[in-house]
Amino acid sequence: MLICLLLLLLSYIILICISIKSNTDLLLSDEQLHNLTLIEIEKLLQSSRRSLKEFKSLPYPDRYVLEQLGNRLIYDERNYDTTELQIEFQELFSSLIGIILLYLAMNLI
Repeated sequence: MLICLLLLLLSYIILICISIKSNTDLLLSDEQLHNLTLIEIEKLLQSSRRSLKEFKSLPYPDRYVLEQLGNRLIYDERNYDTTELQIEFQELFSSLIGIILLYLAMNLI
């Protein structure tokens, strides 16, 4: 599992580097590229409730990067699809009403 995760991260790093380097309008130092790549990896890991800090042999982004990430839990909590939630509410509410009506009908008989 760990090897698969590390291989996935390595391929992600390569893709980021290629896409950034191919953009001729964007000028980044190697250190900036390094930190931006680490940010993206950290974001990926945090989405799975993991962190680069768990991998002692891997570098961690500079301190200012932590400010860029913000509080991931708050961002994740606020990132929801209201339409999907409304549909889910209607389905659950309808089921609940059906159960209540069935219960009432059984108690009245």
